[in-house]
Amino acid sequence: MPRLTAEMAQRVSTAEPMRVPGLPHSAPEPTRSPLPRVVDLADLLQMVPAEPLLGDLLYRDSLAQLAAPAGTFKSFVAVGMACAIAAGRSWGPHMVQRRERVLYVAAEGGSGVGLRAAAWAHHYGLDATELFTWFKAVAEPIQLGDEAHVRHVIEVVREFRPALLVLDTRARVTVGMEENSATDQGVAIENAERIRRAAGSTVLVVHHTGKSGDQRGSTAWPGAVWTDISLTRTGLELDAAGKPLGATLTVTKHKDAEIPPPYSFDLESASIPQAWMPNVSKPAQLATLVAVPAQQVHTSVETKASREERKGETGDAIQAWLMAQHAETGKVPGRGLTRDWMKAQGLSLSGDSLTALIAEVRREVQA
Repeated sequence: MPRLTAEMAQRVSTAEPMRVPGLPHSAPEPTRSPLPRVVDLADLLQMVPAEPLLGDLLYRDSLAQLAAPAGTFKSFVAVGMACAIAAGRSWGPHMVQRRERVLYVAAEGGSGVGLRAAAWAHHYGLDATELFTWFKAVAEPIQLGDEAHVRHVIEVVREFRPALLVLDTRARVTVGMEENSATDQGVAIENAERIRRAAGSTVLVVHHTGKSGDQRGSTAWPGAVWTDISLTRTGLELDAAGKPLGATLTVTKHKDAEIPPPYSFDLESASIPQAWMPNVSKPAQLATLVAVPAQQVHTSVETKASREERKGETGDAIQAWLMAQHAETGKVPGRGLTRDWMKAQGLSLSGDSLTALIAEVRREVQA
């Protein structure tokens, strides 16, 4: 075998790295990770505790997951989180300390995310141009199982330095990786962590669960994430199909922070100016929904059937009694006392309908 001369070594050390089309023209990430250091307790105690990024929902430099069944407005909530950070505006009770960049991987399509982000800005009195340099997107999937894709995203985040990177959805960024395989999903998790470590970004992965809300596939993700968030469809306002037009968010896990109480969001209609999407001519294509933090947690999930039930004669009678009790005692009775009165009167109403009716009366007397 020929020996490596000094001249040959010089040529190798100064040669340009191989350039891959579509990737930034920079040196590839070293394939070897630095060996872990051993530190003592004094070093551990000098480490900075988790710092909030968005209120008590998201923390800096962490891996997070937003998981819920289809149709629970996950992307609307994720866009709201991203826009609040990109605008540097607190979002209801969810505080934002400073304005920072966001990168949104819209793996299910970019036009919908663009419309939702613009609608969020319009709802809060901002011009969409105010987000242009702060809210960036990748309008197609990146693959956590493709080393070239992972290195590309690492270079992008090192240059752009986003505080938040959203991967929407997990299934679309792990194509070809077995969902039930802890080995395959472990690779995806480690590559998401590599991207996080590259710029200290918070990586939020949006995931579809089964209809019951149970985690689909390997349990590697819930075990690995720093923050795990679930959504359920809730609220008293209904859409055209008779389903609740809102959602309640529950943080089920923070590794090293206090678990906050549930928060609810109302989904409000919004339309953006046609000038913001010049290639769209139909007004319906300029309309969408915006997730707006509710003033209080939704106390029930109401359906079209339960709304019709509580609006009937039985509902009217119970509402009249609740109002009379408030006038007499200054308080609206809860479910227990109301159930006792209903039993004495021979009245019956479903639990969801009764909860909604009591909540409605309490809103009326407080108005």
